[in-house]
Amino acid sequence: MKIAMFTDTYKPQINGVVTHIEEISNFFVKRGHKITIFAPGTGKFKIRKLSTNFEIVKVWSIPFYLYKGYRIPMTRLKNISKIFEEEPFDIIHIQTPAIMGIIGSLMSKRFSIPIVGTYHTLLPEFFPYITKGKFQDIIKKLSGHPVNRYTKFVYSRLNYTIVPSNEIKKYIESCGVKNVVCIPNGINLKIKKTEKIDIRKYNIPKNKKLLLFVGRMSFEKRVNILLKSMKYLEDEDVFLALVGSGPYLKKYKELAKKIKLKNVKFFGYVKDEILYSIYNSADIFVSPSDSEVHPITFLEAMAFGLPIIGVNKCGAKDVIKDGFNGFVAKPRNSVDLAVKITKLISNEKLIEKFSNNSKKMIKQYSIENTGKKLLELYKKLL
Repeated sequence: MKIAMFTDTYKPQINGVVTHIEEISNFFVKRGHKITIFAPGTGKFKIRKLSTNFEIVKVWSIPFYLYKGYRIPMTRLKNISKIFEEEPFDIIHIQTPAIMGIIGSLMSKRFSIPIVGTYHTLLPEFFPYITKGKFQDIIKKLSGHPVNRYTKFVYSRLNYTIVPSNEIKKYIESCGVKNVVCIPNGINLKIKKTEKIDIRKYNIPKNKKLLLFVGRMSFEKRVNILLKSMKYLEDEDVFLALVGSGPYLKKYKELAKKIKLKNVKFFGYVKDEILYSIYNSADIFVSPSDSEVHPITFLEAMAFGLPIIGVNKCGAKDVIKDGFNGFVAKPRNSVDLAVKITKLISNEKLIEKFSNNSKKMIKQYSIENTGKKLLELYKKLL
């Protein structure tokens, strides 16, 4: 089977969508299917062949000044059309609803190729970038109706829309989109298990419970809520490690300094082997983000046997079973988040119970399960 994937975000960017595309592409390639990924690039139109069945088509693009790291494709459609004229693709899969996703839809219509799309990102959460994070709630409210109409415009033209969680399925269907299928994101459960690092070399006290947040440092991740919750935990034996980079990293560091947090360390971006070592060394994974569609970092944490503390909203509700493998707190509530953290760090038996349950639950989110379900959907279309 020959599959054309269209995405507005890809390497060198690092985020959950890119991770998913990499994992699912490798799944298909290893089984003899051919994957061609169309994504924005920094230079001229270029086709890069990674292996016999895996190639990347990078189209010319310009930086998107409102969101660092993202780019706006400026390619001519005839360049992509030429590839489709020479390559008889069986399926088109759009991973984003922006320009590259629209181009994928156009190729589907022009060459009569079945098309599916995955809804990875809760679009209303990203409109506040227009005002650089200011007046977030007002901007979200004003943009609500146009965003819903745009969502319907893009995804109603597909044969199937794939969503990774039941909560997001309800939202997509409320926009008027039909033929919505729930297929959770998957991860490689053979993720590299490294030896635990000596966390003391990073100035992290060994006698404290290590809380871990991994994610992009941007306003929709609500890291400010987590930092404020740490202020209530100053008398507890707990330390917070934050891994990730992004446009709000400096602001979050300034906030931590302003409220005089001592038991916090920002790692910034780290390589996989260091990230896996930190996962291995952590006791609890915490994320205050209230816009997750189906968080890959939650799944990675579960693969390392970590209890999860998140918020009772969006995709986090699908991954966290409250009282089973973690706790859910009220969204944007630093006090409730602190209460949930305190409830867990003070109970070793509960940590062990949640840890074991995370290891059991993560099996359903293997890339093999996701890949097989996606392959069945492709075959159904063919």
